[in-house]
Amino acid sequence: MLIEGYVPQPRSVQDFVARKVWLLGLKAGGGRRETKAWIADPWDAAYLGCTEAELREAANVLDAQDKIVLEEDGEFAQVGRVLLASEGTLGPQKDKAQQTFQTIFHIYTPQGPIGEGGSGRVVRVTDEAGTPHALKYLKPQVMTTQKAKRFRNELAFCFRNTHRNIITVEDWGLAEIEGVQVPFYVMPVFPKTLRSFMNENKKPEELIPLFIQVLDGIEEAHKKGIWHRDLKPENILIDETNKQVAITDFGVAHFSEQVQTEIETRPHERLANFRYAAPEQRSNGLVDHRADIYALGLILYEMLTAELLQGTSHMRIAQIHPNLASLDRLIEWMSCQMPSNRPFSVSEIRDALKGALDEAS
Repeated sequence: MLIEGYVPQPRSVQDFVARKVWLLGLKAGGGRRETKAWIADPWDAAYLGCTEAELREAANVLDAQDKIVLEEDGEFAQVGRVLLASEGTLGPQKDKAQQTFQTIFHIYTPQGPIGEGGSGRVVRVTDEAGTPHALKYLKPQVMTTQKAKRFRNELAFCFRNTHRNIITVEDWGLAEIEGVQVPFYVMPVFPKTLRSFMNENKKPEELIPLFIQVLDGIEEAHKKGIWHRDLKPENILIDETNKQVAITDFGVAHFSEQVQTEIETRPHERLANFRYAAPEQRSNGLVDHRADIYALGLILYEMLTAELLQGTSHMRIAQIHPNLASLDRLIEWMSCQMPSNRPFSVSEIRDALKGALDEAS
């Protein structure tokens, strides 16, 4: 895998694997053992000009020497795959065998990639009338019974959704990609993510109304017994023209018994983006809707400071926006280490945010 700013040098397959494992471990911030975990990347063999068998043989030798750990299904590997998908400069690979996606009523033609995560890939498509949509499908390389059930839960929830701040499924079907039948669904296409919107150095008066819409969407999900568990700016979509926010990517969400297809969740499975994961998610503790509360606190802080909240003695919002100083107390409350010390509901956050805005005016 190519890393931005890195100039590749001739090297053995073993050397490449060892260096890549170390770099991914450093970026993901795992512990001493976890930083040695091997994360298989389908692009490595093509980049090195070797076969997958040669790549696996090199990994086995390094494992025997205790230089890496072959733990492809471990929790660190889950994080590593997200890093690979989001930061690899080679970008998503085009599925050569898949030219169109067909449902009972429509045919969708891919126009280019939008984004990619550990399990799913999102592409821009157009229907027969040329109308643009976004289409998400389960990647064939990671197709398992468990991931298919999670995808089904996500599709079912978003298809029934009527709340404007949660993405809505418009159509769905099956497609053959690389010889594997994978599910896909079609949704509205949004011009931006919250991440790209934040990168434009927007003012608080432009950002906070969007955050309130995020609160509205998460509150709707929580009322239905659904906890997102992977909230981050990349999973929040923005339509500036209609001033609309839509939360997407419920692929690792918790669904109530009324909604879910039965899924076996392994104790070591990490169910959140590494950077925004609540402490109980990092330590494999009991996770409920308050993990979303924690992530919302980090997102609000980052929206107003352009920094990720980490540790203590961090920058205060009051240093940048003195009139919003009372938001520091709200964010400290939302980002408490213990879930029991955080707000229990989104409505509490909304009330506290309203109070802070009243003070600022």
